[in-house]
Amino acid sequence: MLLAVATLLLAASAPTQPPSSSCSSDEERLERLVAWARANGADLEKVRPAKLPDREGFGLMLTVDVAAGEKLMSVPFALCLSSANTSLPAHAGGDLPQFVQLALRVLMEKRKGNASFWHPYIDLLPQSFATTNHLQEDELKYLVGTSAARSST
Repeated sequence: MLLAVATLLLAASAPTQPPSSSCSSDEERLERLVAWARANGADLEKVRPAKLPDREGFGLMLTVDVAAGEKLMSVPFALCLSSANTSLPAHAGGDLPQFVQLALRVLMEKRKGNASFWHPYIDLLPQSFATTNHLQEDELKYLVGTSAARSST
């Protein structure tokens, strides 16, 4: 089974099409994501995605004043790439833990390039990232008392 998963991972990570992001700015890719989300039922009228100063990645900024408890945005579940809507057949790793199935699904969708329904989202994912799951014991001690320490156990 492990060999089958490794083979699937290698096959999924090899792109079949060149990524469109190679010639697109972050702002252009972000505009494509917003257009895709709206075209598929997302209500983003009170927010706008933005590259935030002095931060990595993107965030959401309000475009209007809102009252406490007011709905800010709405995204249909069909646009959420999650383990709840990402089951794989057993021969493709369907008996693996859900987080592994989700990772495999992202790799498989990434391999499809522009042909993937999820391309506007996947195109904005970082090429690499760090999590507390990969820290050594001596590094974890610096997180004691933070929410990051609680999420890494």
